[in-house]
Amino acid sequence: MLLTLILFAFVNIAPIPLHRAPVQNPFKFTGNEFTRDNILRRRIFLQEGDVFTRRNLLRSIANVSKLRIVYPVRLNDVFVRLDRTDKLIDLTIRFRERRTRPTKRAS
Repeated sequence: MLLTLILFAFVNIAPIPLHRAPVQNPFKFTGNEFTRDNILRRRIFLQEGDVFTRRNLLRSIANVSKLRIVYPVRLNDVFVRLDRTDKLIDLTIRFRERRTRPTKRAS
């Protein structure tokens, strides 16, 4: 708690703290050409209207990274933008899809 107070002393405090703003849905996904958004979306813990927490963001990244159809997502692949007028957080997650082999169909 003391460390947090010291950090805020040297930083300009925005009128809307990032950790208190609700998340705007739908999330934006980039880089997924073949994977549908709903497959990625159900792996995300943050929902529309939830208060943004770093913990849920990290859990979501870890959960999406378990999919074998995309390369692991890093924190650098997540873009968080605070919309000050609407007081909402806009999330964009960048993916890199893995090349998958076509499945053989039984004749």
